[in-house]
Amino acid sequence: MNEINETNEFTSFGQIRNVPMYLLRFGKNMHKASVAEQTAFKEKIKKHHDSKKIKMLLDRLEEGIDNHKASSHFTTAFFTILAFILGSTLNYGLTLADAEGTATLIILMTFYTAIIVWAYQSITHSNKLKKANRYITLLQECMDEISEKKSKRRFLKLTNKYRTP
Repeated sequence: MNEINETNEFTSFGQIRNVPMYLLRFGKNMHKASVAEQTAFKEKIKKHHDSKKIKMLLDRLEEGIDNHKASSHFTTAFFTILAFILGSTLNYGLTLADAEGTATLIILMTFYTAIIVWAYQSITHSNKLKKANRYITLLQECMDEISEKKSKRRFLKLTNKYRTP
C-alpha cells in the first residue's frame, strides 16, 4: 500500500521507515479513540494489508517499544551527571553569589528547570508508549480476526465438501 509523505509522493509498504507515522494514515489518536473508531481503523488495516504485513508492522512496533524502554536508563544517567555537575558548580558559585544574596534564587531556578525537563521527558515518553501499545493491541486484534476468518472459511469448505445433496 502507498503512503503520502511530505512532498506528496507515494512510498510503498516496503519503504516505510517509521511504523507509527505510517499507521497514523489509517487513524490518528487511536489511544483516545472510541471503540467504533478503533473498529474502523482495524477494517482499514485489514483491507490494505495481509496477515504477513500486519505481522511485520506488529513486530516493528514491539521492537520500538523494547528499544525505547531499554534506552530509558540514559535519562537517569543524564540527571545523575547533571546533579553532580550542578552540585559541584553550585557549591563554588554559591560562595561567590552569597555576598549578593542570590544563592537561594540560583538554587530554585536550577531545581525548577530540572523538574520541568524531567516532566517533559516523562510525559513524552509516556505518550509514545501509550500510542504504540494501542497500535499493538489493534494490530493483534486484526491478526486474530484474520486467523478466525480463515479458520471459519476452512471449516465451511470442509463441511460443504462432504455434504450430501
